[in-house]
Amino acid sequence: MRGNKNPAKRHDVRKKISENRKKSFTQEEKDAISKRMKGVPKTKRCKDRISKTKTGVPNYSSRGEKCILWKGGVSKENKKERNSIKYSTWRRQVFERDDYTCRKCGDRGYRLHAHHIKNFSSNPNSRYLLINGITFCRECHREFHKQYGVTNNTLKQIKQYLK
Repeated sequence: MRGNKNPAKRHDVRKKISENRKKSFTQEEKDAISKRMKGVPKTKRCKDRISKTKTGVPNYSSRGEKCILWKGGVSKENKKERNSIKYSTWRRQVFERDDYTCRKCGDRGYRLHAHHIKNFSSNPNSRYLLINGITFCRECHREFHKQYGVTNNTLKQIKQYLK
């Protein structure tokens, strides 16, 4: 598909793929697919997903505790916090203090991220402290997390990154 320069043809292929995804298979078709896949090596991630389900088929359509991705309702609380007025006020204050400028590269204006110096999830007492925030542009924010990961970030890492 990479070499296909014809957008109309590429659209047709994508449409067929999309239609096949929506298709519900008969038991006979499922058995045929299963037979074809026998002996094909599975990734560790795939094996883990399959082992977590009773039927051997991952079920993402379940909701709540029945879904294999369930983590105890954490995401609902996290989403509430991040959509709160308190959070948006903290974010705006961080941007204003830093003059809407990325502290790493100096870009001004748009695509700014208010980064928590101490992690949001593991430090509920310092979530909304102004000194716990720093302004990064989207690119610098991504680069920071590539270098230092997304958990257990520290002020020392920020200082190192800003050099």
